[in-house]
Amino acid sequence: MISLTREQHCALAKVDVQAFKTLQRYHRVPVLPEHLRAPKGFSPFETLALMTAVSFRERFFLSHAQAAHLGSQLEVIFPHWSAIVDAGNSRPMNEILFGKLYFAIDVTPPMITVCGPPSEFGIESPAPMGIIALSISRIVTVMRVRADDLGIDLSEFWYPPAKLPTPQLDPSHGWDKAIANVNAELGISKDAATHTSKPASQRKRRKP
Repeated sequence: MISLTREQHCALAKVDVQAFKTLQRYHRVPVLPEHLRAPKGFSPFETLALMTAVSFRERFFLSHAQAAHLGSQLEVIFPHWSAIVDAGNSRPMNEILFGKLYFAIDVTPPMITVCGPPSEFGIESPAPMGIIALSISRIVTVMRVRADDLGIDLSEFWYPPAKLPTPQLDPSHGWDKAIANVNAELGISKDAATHTSKPASQRKRRKP
């Protein structure tokens, strides 16, 4: 796995090194699973997670802790990795979004982390009440440009996807799997699970 120094890690994310040390000390930076972290230094995945957290904070005025939490969920992008990496080669860019869907407070679970093109976010039920999402494909494109400008070779990180340390995805990872997870929580059988779930009157409600 490619290992980046703290200086490279911060330069790619446009974060001051001393500011990063402070955020790290107070647990305000993304933390990825061990298999996505470099033994020493920082893996490109960790840098991408930090860049994503910075983007969420700047765009949505989130706290450092909220932005770090979103960046820590970056594993969900793996099913779309090839499309994300190649998105910058198309005009207009193929946007792949990454973020969270928020549901009614009486629906379990109340939110899920998702990744996919905008066309896949058109579910009707359970209808999300809100979404916080950014184009992860644009963040990856910016990271590639910055790496080239800084003379950092990340070619083995971008291509081929088969070389990535692919994790064992749980049922909530990826858009289709995330919706399947919601369907399961709402009591819909696996065979019947699609992008359309039960009507509101039949949803699983939390006990008061």
